Amino acid sequence: MRDMGKTMKKKWLLSMLTVVLVVAFLLAGCTAGQANEPAVSGKTVLKTALSEYTDKEILARVALYCDYYGVEEDALKEDTQIWNRLIEGIVNDYAFVDMAAAMAEESGIPVPDAQSEEVETVFGQLLTEIDGVIQKNAQEPLEGEALLKAEDEYMAGLGFTREEYRGFAQRKVTSALLQREWGKDIEITEEELQSEYQANLDAQKQYMDIDPVYAVNFIKKGEQAVVYYPQGLKYIKSITVPLDAETRGKAAILYNEGKMRDYNILLEEAVAALEPEIEEIRAKLQSGTPFEELMGEYGADGQEGQLVSEADTKMITDFQKAVKELQNVGDVAECDTYEGHHFIQYSAEVKPGAVPLDEVSEALKQGILQKKAIASYEQKMLQALNTAKEAGTVVLDFDSLMLEEAENA
Repeated sequence: MRDMGKTMKKKWLLSMLTVVLVVAFLLAGCTAGQANEPAVSGKTVLKTALSEYTDKEILARVALYCDYYGVEEDALKEDTQIWNRLIEGIVNDYAFVDMAAAMAEESGIPVPDAQSEEVETVFGQLLTEIDGVIQKNAQEPLEGEALLKAEDEYMAGLGFTREEYRGFAQRKVTSALLQREWGKDIEITEEELQSEYQANLDAQKQYMDIDPVYAVNFIKKGEQAVVYYPQGLKYIKSITVPLDAETRGKAAILYNEGKMRDYNILLEEAVAALEPEIEEIRAKLQSGTPFEELMGEYGADGQEGQLVSEADTKMITDFQKAVKELQNVGDVAECDTYEGHHFIQYSAEVKPGAVPLDEVSEALKQGILQKKAIASYEQKMLQALNTAKEAGTVVLDFDSLMLEEAENA
């Protein structure tokens, strides 16, 4: 059982200059250096046929990304190459997206309706980023009109009204459709497939073996082919007999503050009150009632099963211990936590080690195709952007946001 979680949206509808990859690059590549500051005056740094963006709005987008993905903005500025690449990427992305409709028309691709499901998906993703930052910085959770007002204020800082932001989402979908169209004829060689498999295997083995939380999150997201499984992964299903809300709150505070004596006393008394229902479930399990049937009857934490790692210290301690006790598929363990009393079933095995290439080849091919399509898209869009700059239909002037290279010591 986890204390919190996150969800992800559809893959191909996201920006071609995907922020997740940019931030992953930033985290992997930051080096120490002399920080300096971009010059900000409120001037227009990008002007297209559809929109204008100021330096403040570009930096507001940087702040959004940093807040949402948990990256310190000052840390980015310590490496001028990374900062400048991010700024250029954001500006180019805005320009590409604004140019997408005209280029889609040239390629015979219809622009999706602003109210279509595809646009709604991307608009929802954009709002999810904003909502994540708003809720993280709010003194208490916002909802309803208060959340809508906070969203509108945040979007205004980015340079958009709500309808303009939906239009931006519409253009991002158009941009994605354009990329897919241009990538239809891309081919993959056997050597490329083998190379991609080995690169993924080396990287996944390196990170998954040392970080079980990374392994579980990576597999759950399903954004890339999984070619390696570390030791200690299991699929579990669970039924929780919950404590009342007040007791859960008190117990959670004691647990998080490390006051384990008081926590255990409170938990023992609280769980004792749940004993009739606990015994009822226990008796049904012992009589052979299928676990899934009881999940439907008593409520469950996940009908499809939850992937966990025995080494995941983010799980509540007693829940983690119970997971470790499960040795064979079908086994059931019990434990008490500040959430209540848990029945945990080992529902499916995860075989550790490398996944054979023939089992993941199609997924790997999709990844290669996506990377090649993105590269082709970016090349064509950069060519179109340069042409538009020469013609004066796009104006770029963002040098003031770029940081100067620090002198080597």
